[in-house]
Amino acid sequence: MSQATGAYDAMSLITYTPRADSNDRGYEQWLIDVDNPFFNSSDVCVRYTNWKVIDDAGVNPGFSHFDFFGMDDRDSGDKVWSDEKLSEFRVEWRKLWGAAETLDPTANSIVNLCERVREPQTEATYVIVTPVDSPSTPGPEGSETWNTYNAYRGDVVFPAFHLKYTDDPGDFETVKSAHAAGGPAAILAVLLAGPD
Repeated sequence: MSQATGAYDAMSLITYTPRADSNDRGYEQWLIDVDNPFFNSSDVCVRYTNWKVIDDAGVNPGFSHFDFFGMDDRDSGDKVWSDEKLSEFRVEWRKLWGAAETLDPTANSIVNLCERVREPQTEATYVIVTPVDSPSTPGPEGSETWNTYNAYRGDVVFPAFHLKYTDDPGDFETVKSAHAAGGPAAILAVLLAGPD
């Protein structure tokens, strides 16, 4: 199921693991019904999508979910993260779904600000995320490339990374085979919610 091409060249990469009982309490449906429409309706959001890690080849990412929050440009990070309505919503998210027993945002998610360095590709149901040390490191054919320019909250998750969208999760088997033979580590994630 192909989605729109990402029409943004800067984004917040938000990584997190929700509370252990979140799926039993309907977290994924809440993303579709509440979270995703709310963020996509914001004036400071270009495009917002929610993803869940379903497989990895050597990354061991330390998080189970991530979001792409598309922004107007790389100077928009402060505007996005200081928006009063969005901040109030994020506090409510931490109350409902945050894994840490605190409302401290740094205990529940990491935010990196990233900029695109290779042309956008069409989003799909799955994305293969290949972390690299530098955006100049080659990525999978047909992927787009991102560079982290600011660890806005927490540490740098990936200094740079390639995104390869696919509608066939079987494409990840090639990545896992390549990793087993000494190739790069990668993550396979499925789209949980988007504006389309």
